[in-house]
Amino acid sequence: MSRKWLDHAPWFWKDIFTPFIFTRVLLLLIGWFAQYLPVNTSYPIQKAAIRGWQFTHHRLIDIWARWDSGWYLDIVLNGYSAKSDLAAIQSNLAFFPFYPYLTRWIAWLPSNALQSRAIVLLVGVLISNFFLLSSLVLIWKLVKLNDWSDDVARRAVFYLLFFPTAFFFSCFYTESAFLFLSLAAFYVAHRQNWALAGLLGGLLAVTRVFGVLILIPLLWMTFEAIDWKFDQIRWNIIWLSLVPLGLIVHLLSIYPLSHHLMTPMVVQSAWGRKFSMPWDAWIESTKLTPIIAPLDLIFTVGFLLLCIYVWRKFRSKSYALYSVLLLIPLLFSGSLQSNDRYVLVVFPAFVALALFTQKWWVNAILMPLFLGLQLILLAAWSQFYWVG
Repeated sequence: MSRKWLDHAPWFWKDIFTPFIFTRVLLLLIGWFAQYLPVNTSYPIQKAAIRGWQFTHHRLIDIWARWDSGWYLDIVLNGYSAKSDLAAIQSNLAFFPFYPYLTRWIAWLPSNALQSRAIVLLVGVLISNFFLLSSLVLIWKLVKLNDWSDDVARRAVFYLLFFPTAFFFSCFYTESAFLFLSLAAFYVAHRQNWALAGLLGGLLAVTRVFGVLILIPLLWMTFEAIDWKFDQIRWNIIWLSLVPLGLIVHLLSIYPLSHHLMTPMVVQSAWGRKFSMPWDAWIESTKLTPIIAPLDLIFTVGFLLLCIYVWRKFRSKSYALYSVLLLIPLLFSGSLQSNDRYVLVVFPAFVALALFTQKWWVNAILMPLFLGLQLILLAAWSQFYWVG
């Protein structure tokens, strides 16, 4: 890496790389020392909780893999498989392939002697952290593209890193991949590179169930680019068809296993997710997770309110549209469970939070509060408690 490049990017080292390393090291320390705290012996896999690890005895790797990590690991090691009753029995068909397949392709590069659960998990965690670091660069650049100051960009990065559930960005989960692909799609769309935007959107559509929704804000951005003069639409808009095409290819690839075209949606009911009114979702979530449920509600409502601020502050309404498209389905899914994690990928809300918290004393309260809560949640997570 040339010295010239370093001279032109001091913001990367000071405002991105340094807080990234600081928070990752801090989380590693908390995860290591959390082993001396009580464990949740009511964990579904009690043997793992009692012995202190689930997938590998290397604790500094294992702490990043709990709960849904097992499903992604199963896809990496064994591929997709169907259960007899899709709607009643949980299966890995509920999870999308981009992250586990990418992990498989990279983890399989070493010799067979190096292939193990520990290696696979390590590769997945490294991929997550790579996507996280890249996402921090992109959110900085998007803030600057919208003509806001370095201070706003810095706060957006810090709030993304300090948010109470932000440790999921380093876990064997899809949060970092989803965040990176959505940020990258918006960034290249700003530059009117519709081919790359379509490709990134297609990959997002095979990362998580709501990834395909990015098609709508990307179309909005194409119409904004031509000032809503539809007679000026060009053939390059066809590239955005890659977004639904990605989802269609995935659905067709697993159809022989499930014999159902909408398999990932059908399987969601095995986790208790079905269409219902928002107040029903709140009641059900309270029953399931009475301690974490208030956080799910607070962050859901808080991010919906931030959407209003996104609508007011961003020049392109595509950002607010994308935020609403990610949040509204959660309200009608029959459960608010895990919403404290799902909101992590609503990146415009973090920029809105950075814009809203202009007063130094507000940041002096919120940032330590968020980081402290994140450390507590990671400690609980590493000891097999449900946190998101």
